Amino acid sequence: MEDWILLAKEKGVNSSKRKGIVDAVRSFYKHNRVPLIEVKAPYKPKPKEALSDEDLRQFREALSFYGKILFDFLLSVPLREGQFQQCKHCGESFYPRWRHITTYPRIEAYSPFIIWPQKGHENENYHASLRQVCFLTETVAKELNMYRNIKEKALGRKLEPQEYIFTHQKNIEGIAHITPIAKEMVVSTFWRAYELTGIKISPHTPRSWINSILASRGIDKQLRDLYLGHSCAYEEGYIMQLIPQWQHTFKQTRAMEHLDIMGNVLSAFDVESMQLQIEEQRQKIQHLTERLNATNIAPGDFETVKTLIENIKTGKIKIVLTKKE
Repeated sequence: MEDWILLAKEKGVNSSKRKGIVDAVRSFYKHNRVPLIEVKAPYKPKPKEALSDEDLRQFREALSFYGKILFDFLLSVPLREGQFQQCKHCGESFYPRWRHITTYPRIEAYSPFIIWPQKGHENENYHASLRQVCFLTETVAKELNMYRNIKEKALGRKLEPQEYIFTHQKNIEGIAHITPIAKEMVVSTFWRAYELTGIKISPHTPRSWINSILASRGIDKQLRDLYLGHSCAYEEGYIMQLIPQWQHTFKQTRAMEHLDIMGNVLSAFDVESMQLQIEEQRQKIQHLTERLNATNIAPGDFETVKTLIENIKTGKIKIVLTKKE
């Protein structure tokens, strides 16, 4: 601007005209200039550290008994964190339930687990193309069976298909309320294990890990998208028809065996579960001993009683009931 003012003086432009032009230019830039967009360097994502099975096992050992079940479940069924909360807008919930295991009450390896993801559920067109189809690993099937037995014994009844899988109990004014575990509880479970091990694994980590494992086993992207609950071209009826074929594909590629980080490795969880089984057997033996003592049968006569019962069952000995005089 100063260079222009000097040039205008040399050309004989009077001061009044020079001032008017300068004020007009300054006013324009003051009120109309748009700041320049800051040019940023292209985004380069930080390289992710590959997690080994040993890292996952070490992280798992830092979890609680029920935390291990949840962790193994997410390594087989990679749900989003949002699956453990209600929608803020409509209040609808998409928590995992027992009925999502399509073979329930039978739970076994390769049992299909089909759930509707919460993501995009308010968009009818988008949500219509969303399904998450997963399969249970052998470890997860074994743990869910044991977990269900523990819960049924505590409740004194069978668990219904519509009930939530992962729950916790709240005591409000002396009344027990069973509610599904919330997203915050899932996150804090992983955070505590991170503080103990220094291995950074979030509830979202299994999704990336599973996608890599399935890709390495030759599972195509469309099927991986379905496994992770991404939008895909499969329709609901078509999905149900193809499940046996996909089961065969996963068995053929041994994909679930690679997702099962424990395999035949004996963990603290297995030791704890065996201790529960031993305690259960001990209680049964104690109960049987008490019944034998109540009938005044000597320990040495136990085998005789057992043989007698077997003979009665097989018909070798017949019992004739007569009226008492």
